[in-house]
Amino acid sequence: MPPQRPARDEDANRRSGQTAGGGGGGDDGTGGGRTGFGDPGGREFPDWVPFRRDDIAELGEWDEEHFRGTGHSGGGHRHDSRVPRATKFPVAVDSLADLQEVHDAVLANYAMVRLDEVHQSYVFRGLVNIGSNRVIADVAVDRWGTPRTVHPVNGDEVRRNDADGRDGGLVPLDLRFLNAWEPDEG
Repeated sequence: MPPQRPARDEDANRRSGQTAGGGGGGDDGTGGGRTGFGDPGGREFPDWVPFRRDDIAELGEWDEEHFRGTGHSGGGHRHDSRVPRATKFPVAVDSLADLQEVHDAVLANYAMVRLDEVHQSYVFRGLVNIGSNRVIADVAVDRWGTPRTVHPVNGDEVRRNDADGRDGGLVPLDLRFLNAWEPDEG
């Protein structure tokens, strides 16, 4: 019998997506929508992922607070965030609906997936088109199918805050991150 599902507000420290790991495989997406991807039901998850795409909950109020950095879980991935060291999406990702589109596009067309044992979640990484911007983003989902975080890794107009929450500058698109969680600098 699996352990009892934790309450979301008591489980903020399990938010994931920040540690290294391994994974593989990938394909490009084409289709409609602002993210450049169509139906999110096309790509299957590996057998070792304990849920299907249909099992994953929609983003909600907790996720919006995390995105804005106004909750108790850090986050701060909205463009105007002042959360220390947070990576921030381009201005075009401004609402929960926009974040849901990024979430769905990554899950539909991920390049890599790994188990983050520290945070007990599955991290999917993919490239999404947001208007004229290309962004590599991570989506972390716990073993019960509850989204944990959606955040940019790098991309066009992606920014990172410094340790004090001030704008630390651009984090330019680096496609090597689609093939390795932490690519070699060489």
